[in-house]
Amino acid sequence: MIRYYDRLKTLRPLISGYADEQIAKTKVRLNMVSNQKVIPFYDGQEFDDAIFDLAYGKILSFVFHLKKSSNLYLKFKCKKNNLIISITPDEQIGNEIFFPKDKKRLLKSLGFKRNKTKEYFQLKFSLTSFKDAQPVKTIVSRVIYDVFYRNELDTETTLVIQSNF
Repeated sequence: MIRYYDRLKTLRPLISGYADEQIAKTKVRLNMVSNQKVIPFYDGQEFDDAIFDLAYGKILSFVFHLKKSSNLYLKFKCKKNNLIISITPDEQIGNEIFFPKDKKRLLKSLGFKRNKTKEYFQLKFSLTSFKDAQPVKTIVSRVIYDVFYRNELDTETTLVIQSNF
């Protein structure tokens, strides 16, 4: 922005006073951002553990709640050496969450498809060479940030595990 206003001053000398004000404001904002302490965020191991437990047959499934009040969740289960990630069936989602065409298009771009009965979206992820939960976490983060936008969801999420016992 500073370079933009500097160039603007040379192109339009009559508004150099305005450009100087904007440069000063930008420098103040830049200084504030530069002096902010960044607290590192370390995610817990719970999600990774749940993925590995599921992949190795220690649990049957788990549900990752994105917005509990609207019953929006991702369900994870294994079937025939595939991890299946499904989103809450349409009729179970609360009124405040809906799937307009742009969200459906984004889900499809991530690899989600409607299930056979067209009740919900699901994605199949092959576990044949599974060694790392990062690709699954990437899919989940894309759903959170690209499809539902983080601000539409709960700030804290919960995992509900269905065990074999």
